[in-house]
Amino acid sequence: MVDIDSILQKFERFGVRLGLESIQQLLAELENPHERVSIVHVAGSNGKGSVCAYLSAVLTEAGYRVGRYTSPHLVSWCERICLNEQPITPDELENVLNQVITAIPSGKPSPTQFEVITAAAWLYFAQQKVDIAVVEVGLGGRLDATNVCDRPPGQYHHLYQPGTLAAPWPHPGRHRQRKSWHLETGVSCRDWATSPRS
Repeated sequence: MVDIDSILQKFERFGVRLGLESIQQLLAELENPHERVSIVHVAGSNGKGSVCAYLSAVLTEAGYRVGRYTSPHLVSWCERICLNEQPITPDELENVLNQVITAIPSGKPSPTQFEVITAAAWLYFAQQKVDIAVVEVGLGGRLDATNVCDRPPGQYHHLYQPGTLAAPWPHPGRHRQRKSWHLETGVSCRDWATSPRS
């Protein structure tokens, strides 16, 4: 039986390290799989997982080959990486993780656990030739390991407002600035917080 925990456990001790240099170096060793994947990048305070689930389900039903990457998982690491609404199998995840680990540059600081699993997702989606991947931003904002695509075709930025959609944030401008670092110039963005109810 494949034990994904044991594969990833050795990277847990590196904790959280915000920045893109490590993930970019790792992806370069893997021949930049993220550049072969069109994405919808989902960010925000709350509801990212739900938005990813909705988008992934709709796109799959429409006939697209859809990857989905979310975090954290509830039971299994396989939940984080899905293809057409089906989690990656343990054997497939072990295979792609081994490819990522083999590609880790020697003489450089080790990537974090999140960077390793994120690189595995990019690699898997590229190998599976998905039409589009729905990718949830982690905790790092503009320095998050998912934020390595210069010009993704779509970014959906979800800002949660407590109470009702009209309820103001104490410092809305500051919050929006912090949450929108991942946005790219010339890329469409949808902000549910300022959109009328549907």
